[in-house]
Amino acid sequence: MARHDAWLWQGAVDEEMAAHQECQTWELVHAPVYANVAGSRWAYDYKTNSDGEVNRYRAIFCLQGFTQHRGVDYDEVYAPCPAKATVRAVLTVVAN
Repeated sequence: MARHDAWLWQGAVDEEMAAHQECQTWELVHAPVYANVAGSRWAYDYKTNSDGEVNRYRAIFCLQGFTQHRGVDYDEVYAPCPAKATVRAVLTVVAN
């Protein structure tokens, strides 16, 4: 965050955290002593228009889930749903 556009990245981070709070995707709890706590990190990306100009700064909070084991560290799995346009395109290909 030592860049000249750090305030834009901070706005993207704030937007991502607000989205997580609005969707209630997580809650802060104390970890048990025996728990394998997974790490996390921020991924940053630009969203550009067709001219290559930056439209939006995007920050994504990523969990390093590769250190977890099903049934030991977690019981539930979150799977995002595809967009309607993607489902329609796949069904069109299958129908043809």
